[in-house]
Amino acid sequence: MTDPVTLSELESHLWEAANILRGSPVDRTDWKSYILPLLFFKRICDVWDEEHAAMLAEYGKDFADEHRFQVPKGSHWSAVRRAPKNVGTALANAMRGVEAANQKHLYGVFGDAQWTNKDRLPDQLLKDLIEHFSALSLGNARVASDVMGDAYEYLIKKFADATNKKAGEFYTPRSVVRLIVDILAPKESETVYDPACGTGGMLLAAVAHVRDRRGDPDRRGRGAAVLSDAKDPVMVTSADALLAPRALPDAIKRTLGRSLHIRHLDAGSCNGCDWEINALLNPVHDLQRLNIDVVASPRHADLLLVTGTMTRNLELAAVRTYEAMPEPRLVVATGACAISGGVFAGSYASRDGIGSVLPVDVWIPGCPPRPEALVHGLLVAVGRMAAFPRERG
Repeated sequence: MTDPVTLSELESHLWEAANILRGSPVDRTDWKSYILPLLFFKRICDVWDEEHAAMLAEYGKDFADEHRFQVPKGSHWSAVRRAPKNVGTALANAMRGVEAANQKHLYGVFGDAQWTNKDRLPDQLLKDLIEHFSALSLGNARVASDVMGDAYEYLIKKFADATNKKAGEFYTPRSVVRLIVDILAPKESETVYDPACGTGGMLLAAVAHVRDRRGDPDRRGRGAAVLSDAKDPVMVTSADALLAPRALPDAIKRTLGRSLHIRHLDAGSCNGCDWEINALLNPVHDLQRLNIDVVASPRHADLLLVTGTMTRNLELAAVRTYEAMPEPRLVVATGACAISGGVFAGSYASRDGIGSVLPVDVWIPGCPPRPEALVHGLLVAVGRMAAFPRERG
């Protein structure tokens, strides 16, 4: 097995890529607009290659939905590398192809650099850059995510130094970042927002802070969110690339080793919450892309998703459904009625929510809760399953 790339080796390699542009028509103030997109593109393709090889070894074929990011045919790094001429056009088309195939997570991530301008980027210069990046594998097997993040921050600082600008314009010194994060002391049950995130270094440091303390930064939602008012689109999309949403499918796969199976139980609802759950199955939310399936039998279910005020005539059915589920099992109360009985609480025909009958792990408030709130609640539930497997087993 090839040895992992050290941080110093990666830093040196990345800065050497910038040196290839030295003396070229590309102004040093624009170096980052070309080097960073190439870095992200190479990383995405190398990780895709690793996933492809792993699937061939295990299953004998490739499954598109098992890839974190899609790389369409003709949009891979290797296709650009083989281009004999008009390299800038081939590169631009490949990047747009990857963005189009991953619009939810990678749209605009490669910026708007003028790859097809041969006055600034002649074919030979681009070939030199591509061959330089090709010399080093940037997949997870050789370059861990934290090493990639550290090298990325190093590159940003070097760009600031090279352009004689204040690094604070798009780079906060690591000592300052560490001080602020230590003061904030984020925990795994919290969400961190950085309204002026720039490169996203502060958010990456917050994630590292939680992991260093044996916490799970994906315990709730993304854990870190990009809400930036930075003026440089390259910096904003760079942060998005490093913090691409992945929490729910990764948490499910890490905890169960397969998809999460949900059994929906209507315990006397008005159908408001049920319509929102149905919305999770439409093309907009596409629940199955998150490694989640709705099953008909409680014997196949990991999680019981309950809607409605727990009516007394459905109480026995709810208990039997729960008892039929294999351990470990979770119960999620969805909506105000399932949580407390809602406007029907205390009536002769209903109990005060599902918690009066079954042990509830997660409550999702709302009347009804939005699909985004439902997805967030499912992530919290998976976090509980990962944190307390023995207590619930």
